[in-house]
Amino acid sequence: MKKIIGIFVIVLIVMCMANNTIAAMQCNIVLSPEDTAEITTNDEFKVDVKVSEIFSDRGLVAFGAILDYDKKSLKLEKMEGVGDYSTPAYNEKNGKILIERNPTNHNATMFTLTFKVLNTDNVKVTMKDITVSDGTGLGKVGTQSYTPQIKAEVTPTPTPGTTVTPTPNPTEKPDNNQGGNNQGSDNSGDTTTKKDDKLPQTGLNSLKIPGMILGVIVILGVSYKKYKDMSIILR
Repeated sequence: MKKIIGIFVIVLIVMCMANNTIAAMQCNIVLSPEDTAEITTNDEFKVDVKVSEIFSDRGLVAFGAILDYDKKSLKLEKMEGVGDYSTPAYNEKNGKILIERNPTNHNATMFTLTFKVLNTDNVKVTMKDITVSDGTGLGKVGTQSYTPQIKAEVTPTPTPGTTVTPTPNPTEKPDNNQGGNNQGSDNSGDTTTKKDDKLPQTGLNSLKIPGMILGVIVILGVSYKKYKDMSIILR
């Protein structure tokens, strides 16, 4: 019985030591955008993975996580280390990321992810199962994510109450109005009208001479008759 209790105590001590080791390394990990501008299809955006508030006597020496994103909506273009941090080792099949470095307690950007937007259905970027180490134990940070803002598409909307009135077919105007509106094009019509007015005048002039001759003949005839009658009376 004593042997069983002793084994149980040893297991409990080991578990407590393990829990203390995991809790010994603590820090904050955040995913922060380089630019907060809204995005749309074919745009690119960058996400910085930052570490801060490192609680460890030795400092951070390793970082591990699983990168998760929708490959139908986003394409990972680049992954680059920043400053003293090297570019992470990345397994594209399972999304695992690993960085190792010399111990540090400084707040810093560890690496940058560059994504291209294939479509805007799901643009969320997530780091799961984040784990950090100071070389003596592991610290669990959990899950961090970032979702960029999507640019809203602007579509024109008709004004309420607006009705479309059909344009009436043009009606023919009288010739007089057309002549009055288009003076330049109707000059030939005015000339024709004037010629028509002159034609009767030309006819009257041509009849005026025969009329005068006839009048003279009538007057002579009448005068001759009167003369003849006077001659008879005088006889």
